[in-house]
Amino acid sequence: ARNRGLEEVGGEWVLLVDNDAVLEPDVLEKLERAALAHPDAALIFSDEDKIDERGQRSQPHHKTDWNAELMLGVNAVNHLTVIRRDLLSELGGLREGFDGAQDHDLVLRASERATPTRIRHIPWVLYHWRWQGKQGSFSRARAAECAAAAARAVGEHLSRTGQTAEVQEMAGAARWRWCGRTCAGR
Repeated sequence: ARNRGLEEVGGEWVLLVDNDAVLEPDVLEKLERAALAHPDAALIFSDEDKIDERGQRSQPHHKTDWNAELMLGVNAVNHLTVIRRDLLSELGGLREGFDGAQDHDLVLRASERATPTRIRHIPWVLYHWRWQGKQGSFSRARAAECAAAAARAVGEHLSRTGQTAEVQEMAGAARWRWCGRTCAGR
């Protein structure tokens, strides 16, 4: 659905956000300021937290600036992501077969084309993920499928970038082991 939507919209930047998210009122202003301050930026992401049905915010996730190694274990960029349209088109959008980890896969592929200085972090909570306690998200309801997709995304990224590693699935993340002779023939 997102890829179909991308065919319909114009603009230099594409904001990827979940349909049930709550955004800060000044999110577009802060994103524009970041893009203007860093005209070579290819991808921009922000901090986030959770918000319940009463509007109570909790569990802030204050992220690091771009960290390629951290991205191998967990999608440290999710949820609010802004990516240049030309880069997104060059990458072919989101790939099928990575349900639950499609954003992780996209950011890893984008990082292969953009230098670390072109991936910018806005240190503000601009995204509020709706949290309804026991209600599960797709990622939680199908954790094994999401972990397998994340492990596949990480494994393919490592392969494309010439890094030899063994990737293992874990609940909610991929784990890897750098290889030398121990992974030979695998």
